[in-house]
Amino acid sequence: MSKTDSVPSVEVLALLRQDRRDIAARLLASAFVPVIDDPYPLTTGARLGESLARDAGIRVSTWSWSIRRNPDATLARLILELVLLWERAGLACRGLALDANEVVLLAHGEELLRAGGVDAVRRALA
Repeated sequence: MSKTDSVPSVEVLALLRQDRRDIAARLLASAFVPVIDDPYPLTTGARLGESLARDAGIRVSTWSWSIRRNPDATLARLILELVLLWERAGLACRGLALDANEVVLLAHGEELLRAGGVDAVRRALA
């Protein structure tokens, strides 16, 4: 691994300084509002990463993720933190796929997104 691969960019560092609950609320909305009417609303880790990176202005590979170098590795770890916040609040959780790569919106998460959006989600995460 080269030195440049192990040092997060300014954009990644700025993202990491933000409140995790705020990031989690915004990402839950951006990831699940487009699929909220599906019977099993889900997203994948890669799509979460692409959405998080896009929203933060961070350049990542769009075809595959490398968890061996930044920013992919740092964002992947952050996504896992956010999923844990969602699980703790009963909003979304890791799904039933054998590869553990899917994240599924739960009924409580759907209710909050429909009723109050990001602000309601943020309150539930507090």
